[in-house]
Amino acid sequence: MNYLAIIGFFISGLGLLVVTVKAFKTSVAWGLGCLLVPPVIFPYMLVHPKESVKPFLLISFGMALIVLSGSSS
Repeated sequence: MNYLAIIGFFISGLGLLVVTVKAFKTSVAWGLGCLLVPPVIFPYMLVHPKESVKPFLLISFGMALIVLSGSSS
């Protein structure tokens, strides 16, 4: 079991959760879109970059950990 990948999944999931919460704070339509249709998160992050910089960094860091865990196996 690769613990680095598990940590990466949790960090990425946390980033996605934060983006969804911020989308709900922006409007109910954005929030429901991000919750029900996950690819809507990416247009939200492009339209609202100020609110989504930190969650984007969390998602990116988590994905980097997942990639690194695959290369170390």
